[in-house]
Amino acid sequence: MANKTDDVISTITGDSLITFRKKFYFPNDMVMKVPTTSNRARFPPLGFVTIYEFSLRAGLRFPPSPKLIDILTIYKVSLSQLSYRAMSIIMGLIILFQDHGAVLSLECLS
Repeated sequence: MANKTDDVISTITGDSLITFRKKFYFPNDMVMKVPTTSNRARFPPLGFVTIYEFSLRAGLRFPPSPKLIDILTIYKVSLSQLSYRAMSIIMGLIILFQDHGAVLSLECLS
């Protein structure tokens, strides 16, 4: 039986965080933390968001849109729970609404 994603222990090190910061253009003031063996992406430590490396490779950039963070917070969803496709759809909706001068509300998403 294959391991679930959350059962896999992270291989991230301090050096790989430096590489990620450079390769994916993380802002210098963004605090990054090497996960412990007990950390799991779906349960981020208090005050942190967690992501999977594949999300970075698929195009996720930081800092994420404040509107995206608002939506995730309201629906109690972690950034790591979104697939790249779901994230792309949400970001597309945010941009579409902004371009048309409209506000993306919870009613629109329901």
